[in-house]
Amino acid sequence: MALQKYYNPENGCYGFTDSQGKILIPAVYDEAEPFSDGLAPVSRKELWGIINEQGQVVVKPSYQMLFTREGWIHAWEKNAQVLLDRTGNVRLRIEDIQYLYYPEESQVRVKKNNQWGLFALDGTQRIPFRYRSIGPCRNGRLAFYEDGCWGWLDYDGNRRMAPQFHEVGWWDDHRWWARDAAGYCLFDLDDRKIAGQQWEKITPPADGKRGAARTPEGWIFLDDQLSIVWRLPAGYEWAEDLQEGRAAVKKNGLWGYVNAEGNEVIPPGFTRASAFSEGLAAVQQKWNWGYITPAGEVVIPFQFLEASPFQQGSAFVQDNYEGWYIDRNGQQLGEAHPLY
Repeated sequence: MALQKYYNPENGCYGFTDSQGKILIPAVYDEAEPFSDGLAPVSRKELWGIINEQGQVVVKPSYQMLFTREGWIHAWEKNAQVLLDRTGNVRLRIEDIQYLYYPEESQVRVKKNNQWGLFALDGTQRIPFRYRSIGPCRNGRLAFYEDGCWGWLDYDGNRRMAPQFHEVGWWDDHRWWARDAAGYCLFDLDDRKIAGQQWEKITPPADGKRGAARTPEGWIFLDDQLSIVWRLPAGYEWAEDLQEGRAAVKKNGLWGYVNAEGNEVIPPGFTRASAFSEGLAAVQQKWNWGYITPAGEVVIPFQFLEASPFQQGSAFVQDNYEGWYIDRNGQQLGEAHPLY
């Protein structure tokens, strides 16, 4: 159940409700941020702590600032930054640094004096501060930037591949991509090139969507074995995967939709467009968002500053100051709540 922040004007404090507006956590905090992975930052007397979805205090308000991500808590003290686990235990504390990332495979990227290095969660520094930029830790390696190009290191700082690419990144758990002057290519974990040569753009698989690449002949969509399972002809600047029989496509700067056969069924005419979910898609016209059917009929008018996909019969929408849930008819569910 998603908890929503609400403001109590009687005491000037924040708490949380369910999507129907029922108060679950009373308004007793000076400030509050949304829940993420079951944790929410809250403040009292200008100091920040963490509560869980039951309203229990996980970290007492004692830090100047903090954020959460994937169950980790990143907190700031006067001269140090701290990583805490979701139970509130301190796992790493480093003084006089600019920034640190959340742990990735028990490794933490840290920036000091505009140079990046790598620490283990036990506090051991594995890679000294020497690189202008480094990428996420995954499969025992991380990308590094040197002399205008990207290469790969292991977690002890040994070079697996010399810097030679314009960009690198992860396609999935066992393949990575790189871009050079010829275009995008895919490599396996033994650093052998396995696909691509003149791919112009790519979209790695994510959130249940297949990976895609734009070639001179058009867009191709790939399964886990990198076999082509769907094609679109050339002419689209961007293309999303099929969802509920429709795929959002961008042509001449505007978005529309094609069907599984690649035929345009909703002509490009929207500023932005999202995937269909539960039979409706959020689309933007000029500044405002509304919802359309697979036939392109506008069923919820363009009136929102932001609009999310429908899930279990409701969608979260917002204007400049408030957010609320709507049903499939566009009717508001529960109370609207301040966003800030």
